[in-house]
Amino acid sequence: MTQSPPHNSDVKNVNRSGILNLRPGEGRAVAWSICFSFCILCSYYMLKPLREAIGAADADDLDWLWTGTFIAMLIAAPIYSAVASRLSRRQFVPLIYRFFAVNMLLFFAAIMLLPTATHIWIDRTFYIWLSVFNLFAITSFWGFMADVWRNDQAKRLFGLIAVGGTVGAIIGSLIAARIPVSISVFYLFIAAAALIELAVWCMLALDRVAVNRAVANDKAPVAATQPIGGTIFTGIAIVFRSPYLIAICAYLLLYTAMSTVLYFEQSHIVRAAIEDRAERTELFATIYLIVNILTLLTQAFLTGRIIRHIGVGWTLTLIPLLCIAGFTALGIAQHSPNLADHSIFGMSAMLAILVVFQILRMAGNYAIGKPAREVLFTLITREQKYKSKAFIDTAVYRGGDVSFAWAFSGLQVLGLSLGAIALTTVPLAAVWLGVGLLLGRMHNHRASRQSEIEPPAPDADAGNRIIA
Repeated sequence: MTQSPPHNSDVKNVNRSGILNLRPGEGRAVAWSICFSFCILCSYYMLKPLREAIGAADADDLDWLWTGTFIAMLIAAPIYSAVASRLSRRQFVPLIYRFFAVNMLLFFAAIMLLPTATHIWIDRTFYIWLSVFNLFAITSFWGFMADVWRNDQAKRLFGLIAVGGTVGAIIGSLIAARIPVSISVFYLFIAAAALIELAVWCMLALDRVAVNRAVANDKAPVAATQPIGGTIFTGIAIVFRSPYLIAICAYLLLYTAMSTVLYFEQSHIVRAAIEDRAERTELFATIYLIVNILTLLTQAFLTGRIIRHIGVGWTLTLIPLLCIAGFTALGIAQHSPNLADHSIFGMSAMLAILVVFQILRMAGNYAIGKPAREVLFTLITREQKYKSKAFIDTAVYRGGDVSFAWAFSGLQVLGLSLGAIALTTVPLAAVWLGVGLLLGRMHNHRASRQSEIEPPAPDADAGNRIIA
């Protein structure tokens, strides 16, 4: 929408927004958004070290586990879309989270009550389930955020909102790493389920703020109470008719390529370097703790400024640039005898480079890459935000995962070493960088075209966004 130049009082208010980049009227909504994000990520990070320890112990079967995850996504995505078609966001989002909270309690009961011989299958089921939970929980959260915040607000505030999730991840990682030996780690399932219920209450509070703001601005708050609409497959069909959404899919597929290769490298390198499962769990929990501290500092003070100053497109190139450097370093490390024999930070060179690379990549993705990607979704329709986005974040994401998982195994069968596989990934990272720049141009064009509409086009969801 075209906006008139700010009055002097508006300029003063903007100047008083301080380091958090808040505008008048946004504080309470941002606070609920941060709490919502906190609960989701704290819950997930309590359980994530358990999943990574299972993955390291079962490294030779990761391609099968990831195939199982992809199949689970293909089954779950249409069900998710069907439910979204029939319910309003106020009904739909709580239902999704409470379903997963009940699952957590069922896992706890199964581990405590079933024979030990069944635990290997419980482990594998949990490994797949947590991946499904992570993607649907995160896509539901960011879909809701894109529904209540405008594009210009998202560029300023999504990094700040993500701070809540980072703090939650830090606390979740600390709890998982420091739980007393006298208490079974499986009690984390109960704590995680309780946090998901708290997340639902935060979401409902934020929804009320959005609706009240809409009423105060003489808007009709239909998005909170009316079904999202469409059919099971409309959100999927729209993806393949939109060049913008296809470009997002391409960017995400290349992101999954980098993540999958690095994850498999991590599993093999960690298994070779550390034999004890408890020590592996502690290493992963420590990595996540460092990642989330770095992410927190970046999100709180830099993310919004980076996106606004260099633009969405250039922001989307930062992690590809890091991957070009990181995979090159891993490849050189294995093929350099002098370096391979050295110890760095008390670890082998390969493990040390992996740890540093993984920390920087994850922190950069969570703090900068993820918020920038979510800004892309503020310029699409409500059905696309919940259903097309869910398809992209689940089926497309996991489709890329499983494809590159089998590709990794295939390269190993051909005799390529971990270092050689890392080097073959570098050209893909360069392509990923180019797609990021293309997406930035497409986003800017959409934003400019949308801002030129006069008068503002009727938009059922516009009245439910938080308009300062």
